[in-house]
Amino acid sequence: MDQVIKQILLTFLLINLLQWSIGAPFSDEPIVELNHGGLVQGSVRHSNLSFITYYSFKGIPYAEPPVGDLRLRGTLPHKGWNGIRDASKHGEVCLQLARDGSNAVLGSEDCLTLAVYTPKVVNEPKYAVMVYINGGGFLYGNGNEEDLNPDLLVAEEIVVVKINYRVGFLGFLSTNDKNIPGNYGLKDVLEALRWIQANIKRFGGDPSRVTLFGNSSGGMMVHILTLSSLSKGLIHRAIPQSGIAFAYSGIQRNARNRTFQMMNLMNITFDTTEDLIVKLRKIEDPSIFVLPTPDTMDPMDFPKMKGEVFYAPVIEPKDSKEPQVLTDEPENIIRNGKALDIPQIISITSEEVLSSALEYEYFPGLSDLFEQHPENFFPLGWKMQPNSTEATEFMERIRNLYFDGKQIEDVYDYIHFASDLCFNYPAYKTARIHVESQSNPIYFSVFGFYGDLSSYKKKNNLDKYEGVCHADELPYLFPSPKFPEVTPDNLAFKVRARTVRLWANFAKTGNPTPKFDELVKVAWPRMMKNYYYFAEHNEDMYIKMNPFGQRLVEWWDMDHKFNYI
Repeated sequence: MDQVIKQILLTFLLINLLQWSIGAPFSDEPIVELNHGGLVQGSVRHSNLSFITYYSFKGIPYAEPPVGDLRLRGTLPHKGWNGIRDASKHGEVCLQLARDGSNAVLGSEDCLTLAVYTPKVVNEPKYAVMVYINGGGFLYGNGNEEDLNPDLLVAEEIVVVKINYRVGFLGFLSTNDKNIPGNYGLKDVLEALRWIQANIKRFGGDPSRVTLFGNSSGGMMVHILTLSSLSKGLIHRAIPQSGIAFAYSGIQRNARNRTFQMMNLMNITFDTTEDLIVKLRKIEDPSIFVLPTPDTMDPMDFPKMKGEVFYAPVIEPKDSKEPQVLTDEPENIIRNGKALDIPQIISITSEEVLSSALEYEYFPGLSDLFEQHPENFFPLGWKMQPNSTEATEFMERIRNLYFDGKQIEDVYDYIHFASDLCFNYPAYKTARIHVESQSNPIYFSVFGFYGDLSSYKKKNNLDKYEGVCHADELPYLFPSPKFPEVTPDNLAFKVRARTVRLWANFAKTGNPTPKFDELVKVAWPRMMKNYYYFAEHNEDMYIKMNPFGQRLVEWWDMDHKFNYI
């Protein structure tokens, strides 16, 4: 590490440690009065990483519990309470299965709470606000900070908000008609954003500077919400990370059939979808709603790197009785100028689907499947028909672009193909059409640093492969007991500090590099219509053009040739 930077960072830590040891005038029992008249009593947190003291308010209800007759309905604002509510502990996570393979049922339906972390409680709009939407394939996850700690962002004088929203069956079930229109998890986030507009000033947050960011399915939700007219005035900047509306699982296009499939598994019979929703709301034991879905039970009989997830956001029916979050194809919304015109950082990792190496390694029939059933390798939503002239030409171009015109013979060729298909090209396409359709800046980010904090790659036994896998930028934003800790002389420490600074700068100003400092020494330009700049995050940050060379430019050409037939 550069010795000057090392000395600056150590000095910064020592100054903060001194301030912490002296003690600031923090109340041990911070109390905030909310817009509806109820009060919340939080707690003081002491960070062992940034050596700051700040306030934490957890388990704050932002919506009425979606139970009984409110099950599978749009979200209603919480009615409030009398007196002081203890906000020192998190609320229940939303109903889901444990991810440890035990299939244990976790959480509750009464789960629509959020947590606020603020540098200081001041009743003025002092700090920019960052609202994090967790990932988890629309099936798992929660907004509790034990997994992803907000300390470093709060140390940058950011108010951080984390949300619990409905997942799985209860969050994304849809019959594609007015009786079960879907997108309940998205509607939860919208209600939380309305709560933020009404209340965040009381925690020192600025309601005019709200940045929505999230990873994986959380990133997809972030991007979808920027396409909704319901989000106007609620979101002012966005950072979708490793997930976009165009991604392989961003939108469920077969929701009605999948819902009927789940009803068969649950032994629920019905005559009409109106009859079905009545029966679902009368079920007393909600654990039935977290049965394993067929896609999680099936053996690997198709390329899992492109499998469409069972529950996901949908384009809502026009006859819906509820306000519609997503009303059209994402591309139409953006090109027609109906998306929010706000600054965005569209972020991916260098090898998103590095896990496809395991598919290549353990699925010996992969190359044969590629040749015999090429439709398994088409982008979801494209209009090509198997065995058509267009499909044949598309596959020939894919072979030439990735495999030298041959079968799949090299694991990295397959990793590049899988990553471009599922994440890289959808992100690139999204950035390009936003640039063509809006005035506010779009920034493109590729996180390529692999270091001692890169826990997901290690956890998934991918160490022997080069590149940064899906979600492995998260340890460089959020500390966690699940991640190792590093010292200031470790490169990972510097990269984490810089990543947090860039994201915080963007939340404050709409520009990730508004000025240079000890961590940020390169100006990050916005993408332009004819110059596709992107920032590559490694030991240092580099500005380049055309991410991944000509691969994504080739995809852009194929998209316009084969996806508009």
